[in-house]
Amino acid sequence: MMVRHLLPALVLLTIAALGVTATATTVRLASIPQLGQRASLIIEGTVIDRQAVFVGVGPGVFTDHRVKLHTPYKGQSGEVITVRVPGGKTAQREVQIEGMPQLEPNTHVLLFLEELPSKAFPDGGVYHLPVGLEQGHRVVDESGQQAVWKRSGMSEGMVSTQPWCDGGEWVAEFDAQQMRTWLKQTFVDKAKAQEDAR
Repeated sequence: MMVRHLLPALVLLTIAALGVTATATTVRLASIPQLGQRASLIIEGTVIDRQAVFVGVGPGVFTDHRVKLHTPYKGQSGEVITVRVPGGKTAQREVQIEGMPQLEPNTHVLLFLEELPSKAFPDGGVYHLPVGLEQGHRVVDESGQQAVWKRSGMSEGMVSTQPWCDGGEWVAEFDAQQMRTWLKQTFVDKAKAQEDAR
């Protein structure tokens, strides 16, 4: 199984500060269905802006990305959410942590998110972190004949020709409309059916 190694000391500090359980300093590659199952919030939206902040816990520096919601697939949120990622650069300090997603302003994204514990940060704000770090962040690429969701930072040689959700295959890109249909059927329609059954 493929694993991506992270910087051990900083990752352990971050995990401890955020109250996340970990048994090692690696992040295992997950299939899209696995990411979907682990996420408490799945949305499609646009990154509005980002700002590094010093918060004094974990690595000290985090980068907040504000994302405007277009389509919710799983979970509840407001029209704008904040994705807080460990690392960043402020006037006081710069912290770089391997494997952290980079959400670029004005990009159309698909995010598989988990909510961070409110007591993890002094301000008690509501923040989210992509599930599986950079794995839970996809960017739409409309440069070809059809729109595809791409995972940034993955080499072209890793693109699989197998269906993206068949047998847990790990793929770098997949058809955007196929993904939207699967998300709607798997999460939106199931949640509605459960609601109607009550």
